Amino acid sequence: MGPRRAWLWLVPSLCACLDVSTMKKTSPYFIITCNESRTPDEMIFLQDVGDGDGALQSWKMDYRTPDPAGKFLLYPGDGHNVFYIVGAYESRMAGFMLYLDNSGQIQAWPFDPENPDRTAEWRIIPYFGKDKKDEQKTFFIVSGDYAAYPGEMLYPSGFMSAFDTWTYDKDKPDVQATYAFYPAPPSPPVDFEAVRRAHERMVFVFNIIII
Repeated sequence: MGPRRAWLWLVPSLCACLDVSTMKKTSPYFIITCNESRTPDEMIFLQDVGDGDGALQSWKMDYRTPDPAGKFLLYPGDGHNVFYIVGAYESRMAGFMLYLDNSGQIQAWPFDPENPDRTAEWRIIPYFGKDKKDEQKTFFIVSGDYAAYPGEMLYPSGFMSAFDTWTYDKDKPDVQATYAFYPAPPSPPVDFEAVRRAHERMVFVFNIIII
């Protein structure tokens, strides 16, 4: 019965991610690459690499027993369909948000829900199919207006489970860069202050070693 319950939890409710802004608190999601992707049917997750460089990776999604390490929280940003994408409690980088650095690389950094950094906002844009009429319940993940590189969509590079970005063209959207959002079971709250302190200690020790 356990695997069956897990599968039933993942019956798609993909539009739900766009309703997060109306909710009083965030809910966790699994973010899955779509069938047309370069690496289809993979769950994205955060791998703890210390400095956040290259933290976003993927593995095959197991719909019966999904790995909770792949859970993300969507925190509403400032604008329609604008969110912060943050590792949930079970993530290997719990409390870290995705963002693009000044060289355009995908990075992870501690998220501050009291004072969020708008450069880490992402737009979650629905894909309406080739005829641009019927919403396909899949989405593009595109860097926000305040990002170091705005308007860049997230997509799997096809090399060693890594991810890259490419300019999003609303007139010719690339279906290979679409994702599905599956509601995940609830997560315990993240202690963002503890995450911040631990990260600061790590950076301090690293700087001492380098010096």
